[in-house]
Amino acid sequence: MNIIFLLDCSEKMHKEMKFRDTKTGKEVSDTYFNRSLRAIFDLYRDRIRFTDRDMFGIILFNTNSNENSLQGVKVLSKLDKLNVERIKELKELLEQPQTDRKKCSSSTSGTNHLRFGLWCCMEEFQGSKKDASKEIYLLTCDSNPFPGSSKMENDCIQKAKDCLDNMTKIDVFPLRDALNGEGGSDNESGFKGVNFYRKLSVTIAVVLRSETDDRLELFFDSSPEVAEEIDYRLSERTLCELQSEIEKGISMRSFSTVNWFITSSFDGDGNLQRKPKNDLAVPVKVIHLCIASKNYKKSKEKSSRDNKDIVKTSRILSKETGEILMGSDIVRSIDVGPDRVIFTNEEVQRIRTMGLPKEIRSLGYCFMSKSLVEQRYNYKGSYFLIPNEKAGNGTTAVFHSFIEVMIKEDVASLCYIKLRENAEPKLAALLPQRASDVDDVPAGFHVVFLPFKGNIRKIPPHPQVCPDKVDEGLQNAASELVKSLNYESFPTSFENPHIVKWMTHLEAHALGTEANEKEVEEALAKIRPDEAAMGSKKIVSIVERIKSSAGETFVEGEQGPAKRVKKETTTFKVEGEDEIVLDNLKVDQLKEMCKGFGIRVTGKRKDELIQALKDHQAAA
Repeated sequence: MNIIFLLDCSEKMHKEMKFRDTKTGKEVSDTYFNRSLRAIFDLYRDRIRFTDRDMFGIILFNTNSNENSLQGVKVLSKLDKLNVERIKELKELLEQPQTDRKKCSSSTSGTNHLRFGLWCCMEEFQGSKKDASKEIYLLTCDSNPFPGSSKMENDCIQKAKDCLDNMTKIDVFPLRDALNGEGGSDNESGFKGVNFYRKLSVTIAVVLRSETDDRLELFFDSSPEVAEEIDYRLSERTLCELQSEIEKGISMRSFSTVNWFITSSFDGDGNLQRKPKNDLAVPVKVIHLCIASKNYKKSKEKSSRDNKDIVKTSRILSKETGEILMGSDIVRSIDVGPDRVIFTNEEVQRIRTMGLPKEIRSLGYCFMSKSLVEQRYNYKGSYFLIPNEKAGNGTTAVFHSFIEVMIKEDVASLCYIKLRENAEPKLAALLPQRASDVDDVPAGFHVVFLPFKGNIRKIPPHPQVCPDKVDEGLQNAASELVKSLNYESFPTSFENPHIVKWMTHLEAHALGTEANEKEVEEALAKIRPDEAAMGSKKIVSIVERIKSSAGETFVEGEQGPAKRVKKETTTFKVEGEDEIVLDNLKVDQLKEMCKGFGIRVTGKRKDELIQALKDHQAAA
């Protein structure tokens, strides 16, 4: 993912206003420019901990800088990967006096600095990877940058169209969270209503809802859905959501692209067609919903001469001649009765992959009821499919049409999925999901892997542990207790305090500052029990009812860990010496003792040697 922050540097951005601190709740005096830089700085600190593939850059517009040919535009940091030096430079900029930062602002009018800023962003994206997504985050507090100048407004919108043609998404972050409600704008409505940024922000909805092949016409789309989405983005979002917005975009990074073929695989006579004539291919991206933790291998062996990694190669040699066998000389076989059937590597590969190409193909027009897809069938982590608009125009429209139709009919699509050329095809069901919130719940298909018939087995019933009858009063009290614990928690709400502590000290060492212990305390506070809530009168009364209903079966207090049973040790007494603990000796040492005392032992295990020494000592 490539992201450029296009930050407004006008005089309005440097005007001091009253804000409410989200942590302390107190009123503080600050500027929009400082808050924007601080938000980007916090984002840099967070992203450098988790990824080294994403690239970020910062470009200022409405400045008095003349560093390049573009008037009023300054590249604060080029599009590149994050490192410690870039974070240090941004921190030094934040520590500068407000007067020094204000010197770079410009109050000149009559120049389309925003258009030049978009042009400069496109120049920065030229050197990035073609397959990486490109996004521009526009941070400004001025909802009407071109008052009374329709020409500048149209020129800027045309440049935004050029960005869209190059698959670059523009997202506007309005800075309007000041306590005085001005939002840095002279317009009373702020960012609400039809204004310049509403026209510019339609590019956001293009990626989400493509209703026509001619995407440029969507700039002037006045449909209620698009208008509602834009009004939310221009009026409700705050700067605090900047990091969560980018994290959601990073979490939607695909690991594979493939074509989904929606067609009939059978002809009129019911015979399977390998290559149907009327294929409808929808390019899609495949996203992991659950990623397994990486098992990092041990450090590689180094050469003592040049300290380079030792590369190990293995070869298969012939028993008869000792020559190295080539891949074509090696075959696999299976015994069927008295005969041995031989398969070449190519034949084994065709058997494994069934000769099917890399694709997702619906099994005919086979739609089944969603109720038939049981939860226990999902034996593997699910994938998620989203449209791949880069592979073809109109993909999003077709994709969303199938979602709406399948949700209306309450059906799922049965298909086989093969994401790599050498992978085995798997049976799966595609469950449609409508976007309830564009960022949190996107539109797409859940890939639920289904077992084949031979993989389903009957599980024997477990013995009943709970009693046949439970007191009704105890059930009611337990039900009330569960309903009272209405704390909404998600796995993403809790951070590992050990990792937070380690990363905090590592970051402090890299930046040459002191470790921020507040982050560690905040992570610990989230996993500690809320004693005030658990000690409320309502919870206490319910617990007392459970105690009285349970009676003697109620165990009060915490049960500590079971005491470790001390293992008995076997000793051997030698005259003139201290007792020898046989359990602490190794097998070779026990053999030497048996040999020294002339004990004949048939076994070689440690317990057999110890038993022989014990028998010898008892006989003596």
